[in-house]
Amino acid sequence: MGLGLIVVLILTVVMLSSYFYGRYVNFRLQKKYWAVLSKAIKEYSRKVNYRSLGSSLFQVSFPGRPPLKRVELTVLLMDREFLTHYIASKLMGKTDEFILKASFTAKPDFTLQIGGKPGEMKRLEQGWVGMEVYTDSRARAVRILGDEKFREAVRGIGDDLFLLVVGRSEPNILVRCSANPDVARLMIRVAHRVSSLVTSKG
Repeated sequence: MGLGLIVVLILTVVMLSSYFYGRYVNFRLQKKYWAVLSKAIKEYSRKVNYRSLGSSLFQVSFPGRPPLKRVELTVLLMDREFLTHYIASKLMGKTDEFILKASFTAKPDFTLQIGGKPGEMKRLEQGWVGMEVYTDSRARAVRILGDEKFREAVRGIGDDLFLLVVGRSEPNILVRCSANPDVARLMIRVAHRVSSLVTSKG
């Protein structure tokens, strides 16, 4: 048996082993995160839809409670099945994520974004929670950002927050965070508080 063939066989064994091990790890993480999310959702709804989309993705959704209409939580796991892609993703600073999308009973008449790229929106004069804030309505944004319950929930998420967007089109809010079990309940709390503020329009 030639050296080249031996190397190929070794690489094949390593790749197959890493694929099945990575798949195993992701399914275990799915169970862990599902337990966390289901516990957080129980405060808001008894009816929950669960949808598995492979080893790296699953979604749960529930009707919500006014002023929230519908809430969808996606768990996006890193691609642990493919070792080289996983290592590259880790080096780029990527991690497992929780993504919340929700619709409100009342449509926001403004756009607010914390983190990410601003597009055509204007940046507020000061950063907030260590991230840049953009909006097309300064008055509406200041009202949201100045709300103590909103601030408390976002501060609780802390460095796990990647992006928060409130907008006119559905879903009316999007929140992206690292998959820290401690932030699941806070993400729903943020969505509920923003929907309450949008509905009251004080």
